[in-house]
Amino acid sequence: GSGQKILPVVDVCRPISDGNALTSNRKKIDKTFQVKYLLPIQAGIGQSVRVAYGERSPILETVQYVSNLKTIISSSKTGSNKLILVSDLLQHSESISSYKKQYQVPESLVADLSNWDIHVLQPARYGKDKSFQTKQNNDMWKAYFKTSGVKSDVNIQVLP
Repeated sequence: GSGQKILPVVDVCRPISDGNALTSNRKKIDKTFQVKYLLPIQAGIGQSVRVAYGERSPILETVQYVSNLKTIISSSKTGSNKLILVSDLLQHSESISSYKKQYQVPESLVADLSNWDIHVLQPARYGKDKSFQTKQNNDMWKAYFKTSGVKSDVNIQVLP
Protein backbone atom coordinates (compact mmCIF):
# COMPACT_ATOMS: atom_id res chain seq x y z
CA GLY A 1 0.00 0.00 0.00
CA SER A 2 0.98 3.64 0.06
CA GLY A 3 4.05 4.30 2.15
CA GLN A 4 4.99 0.63 2.20
CA LYS A 5 8.70 0.06 1.74
CA ILE A 6 10.04 -3.09 0.16
CA LEU A 7 13.34 -3.92 1.82
CA PRO A 8 15.54 -6.92 1.04
CA VAL A 9 16.11 -9.57 3.68
CA VAL A 10 19.60 -10.11 2.27
CA ASP A 11 21.55 -7.78 -0.01
CA VAL A 12 24.87 -9.28 -1.10
CA CYS A 13 26.98 -9.55 -4.22
CA ARG A 14 28.59 -12.86 -5.08
CA PRO A 15 32.34 -12.69 -4.39
CA ILE A 16 34.93 -14.63 -6.36
CA SER A 17 34.56 -18.34 -5.65
CA ASP A 18 37.55 -19.65 -7.58
CA GLY A 19 41.08 -18.58 -8.40
CA ASN A 20 44.41 -19.58 -9.81
CA ALA A 21 45.73 -22.59 -7.86
CA LEU A 22 49.29 -21.26 -7.99
CA THR A 23 48.74 -17.63 -7.06
CA SER A 24 45.54 -17.62 -4.99
CA ASN A 25 44.89 -18.59 -1.39
CA ARG A 26 42.11 -21.17 -1.91
CA LYS A 27 41.20 -21.38 1.80
CA LYS A 28 40.80 -17.60 2.02
CA ILE A 29 38.66 -17.51 -1.14
CA ASP A 30 36.44 -20.33 0.19
CA LYS A 31 36.06 -18.69 3.60
CA THR A 32 35.20 -15.30 2.07
CA PHE A 33 32.64 -16.92 -0.23
CA GLN A 34 31.06 -18.81 2.69
CA VAL A 35 31.03 -15.92 5.18
CA LYS A 36 30.13 -13.00 2.90
CA TYR A 37 27.74 -14.74 0.51
CA LEU A 38 26.53 -18.26 1.19
CA LEU A 39 25.83 -18.00 4.94
CA PRO A 40 23.91 -14.67 4.68
CA ILE A 41 21.76 -16.08 1.87
CA GLN A 42 21.03 -19.26 3.81
CA ALA A 43 20.18 -17.20 6.91
CA GLY A 44 17.91 -14.93 4.85
CA ILE A 45 16.02 -17.89 3.39
CA GLY A 46 15.71 -19.43 6.84
CA GLN A 47 14.44 -16.16 8.31
CA SER A 48 11.90 -15.62 5.56
CA VAL A 49 10.30 -19.04 5.93
CA ARG A 50 10.00 -18.65 9.72
CA VAL A 51 8.22 -15.30 9.45
CA ALA A 52 4.46 -15.32 9.93
CA TYR A 53 2.46 -14.90 6.77
CA GLY A 54 1.53 -11.32 6.04
CA GLU A 55 -1.53 -9.69 4.61
CA ARG A 56 0.25 -8.91 1.36
CA SER A 57 2.71 -10.61 -0.92
CA PRO A 58 3.77 -8.05 -3.56
CA ILE A 59 5.99 -10.36 -5.62
CA LEU A 60 5.38 -8.67 -8.98
CA GLU A 61 6.02 -5.25 -7.47
CA THR A 62 9.25 -6.50 -5.89
CA VAL A 63 10.51 -8.05 -9.14
CA GLN A 64 9.74 -4.78 -10.92
CA TYR A 65 11.56 -2.83 -8.18
CA VAL A 66 14.64 -5.05 -8.51
CA SER A 67 14.60 -4.73 -12.31
CA ASN A 68 14.59 -0.95 -11.96
CA LEU A 69 17.87 -1.19 -10.01
CA LYS A 70 19.70 -2.55 -13.06
CA THR A 71 21.82 0.58 -13.44
CA ILE A 72 23.11 0.05 -9.90
CA ILE A 73 23.59 -3.73 -10.01
CA SER A 74 24.50 -4.21 -13.66
CA SER A 75 27.31 -6.69 -14.27
CA SER A 76 30.11 -5.11 -16.29
CA LYS A 77 31.80 -8.49 -16.95
CA THR A 78 28.93 -10.39 -18.54
CA GLY A 79 26.38 -7.70 -19.33
CA SER A 80 23.69 -9.81 -17.66
CA ASN A 81 22.20 -10.20 -14.20
CA LYS A 82 20.94 -13.21 -12.28
CA LEU A 83 17.95 -13.12 -9.94
CA ILE A 84 17.27 -16.02 -7.61
CA LEU A 85 13.68 -15.68 -6.47
CA VAL A 86 12.66 -17.69 -3.41
CA SER A 87 8.89 -17.40 -3.28
CA ASP A 88 5.70 -19.41 -3.04
CA LEU A 89 4.59 -17.38 -6.11
CA LEU A 90 1.27 -16.54 -4.49
CA GLN A 91 1.01 -12.86 -5.42
CA HIS A 92 -1.37 -10.82 -3.26
CA SER A 93 -1.48 -7.04 -3.51
CA GLU A 94 -3.91 -4.28 -4.37
CA SER A 95 -3.14 -4.76 -8.08
CA ILE A 96 -3.49 -8.53 -8.49
CA SER A 97 -4.02 -11.66 -6.42
CA SER A 98 -3.26 -15.34 -6.99
CA TYR A 99 -6.20 -16.11 -4.71
CA LYS A 100 -8.68 -15.17 -7.45
CA LYS A 101 -9.74 -17.87 -9.90
CA GLN A 102 -8.49 -16.01 -12.97
CA TYR A 103 -6.26 -13.02 -13.14
CA GLN A 104 -4.03 -11.21 -15.57
CA VAL A 105 -0.89 -9.21 -14.83
CA PRO A 106 -1.53 -5.49 -15.38
CA GLU A 107 0.71 -3.87 -18.00
CA SER A 108 1.98 -1.47 -15.35
CA LEU A 109 3.60 -4.38 -13.43
CA VAL A 110 5.54 -5.85 -16.34
CA ALA A 111 9.25 -5.50 -15.53
CA ASP A 112 12.15 -5.03 -17.92
CA LEU A 113 14.14 -8.21 -17.37
CA SER A 114 16.03 -8.28 -20.65
CA ASN A 115 19.53 -9.71 -20.13
CA TRP A 116 18.46 -11.33 -16.85
CA ASP A 117 18.60 -14.98 -15.87
CA ILE A 118 15.87 -15.90 -13.42
CA HIS A 119 15.93 -18.94 -11.15
CA VAL A 120 12.86 -19.62 -9.00
CA LEU A 121 12.88 -21.73 -5.84
CA GLN A 122 9.28 -22.27 -4.79
CA PRO A 123 8.69 -23.53 -1.24
CA ALA A 124 5.57 -25.71 -1.22
CA ARG A 125 2.66 -24.37 0.79
CA TYR A 126 0.58 -26.55 3.04
CA GLY A 127 -2.94 -26.25 4.36
CA LYS A 128 -5.57 -24.23 2.54
CA ASP A 129 -3.02 -22.24 0.45
CA LYS A 130 -1.64 -25.43 -1.13
CA SER A 131 -4.59 -25.50 -3.56
CA PHE A 132 -3.48 -22.15 -5.04
CA GLN A 133 -0.03 -23.43 -6.06
CA THR A 134 -1.28 -24.79 -9.36
CA LYS A 135 0.23 -25.42 -12.78
CA GLN A 136 -1.93 -22.53 -14.03
CA ASN A 137 -0.35 -20.17 -11.47
CA ASN A 138 3.19 -21.27 -12.39
CA ASP A 139 2.36 -20.98 -16.11
CA MET A 140 1.24 -17.38 -15.47
CA TRP A 141 4.64 -16.68 -13.88
CA LYS A 142 6.52 -18.26 -16.77
CA ALA A 143 4.50 -16.15 -19.22
CA TYR A 144 5.18 -13.05 -17.10
CA PHE A 145 8.93 -13.65 -17.18
CA LYS A 146 8.83 -14.28 -20.94
CA THR A 147 6.85 -11.06 -21.51
CA SER A 148 9.38 -9.24 -19.33
CA GLY A 149 12.20 -10.29 -21.67
CA VAL A 150 14.04 -12.92 -19.60
CA LYS A 151 16.92 -14.43 -21.61
CA SER A 152 15.87 -18.09 -21.28
CA ASP A 153 12.94 -20.16 -20.08
CA VAL A 154 12.42 -19.92 -16.35
CA ASN A 155 12.51 -23.17 -14.43
CA ILE A 156 10.43 -23.16 -11.26
CA GLN A 157 11.95 -25.63 -8.80
CA VAL A 158 9.43 -26.69 -6.16
CA LEU A 159 10.98 -27.21 -2.75
CA PRO A 160 9.46 -29.70 -0.27
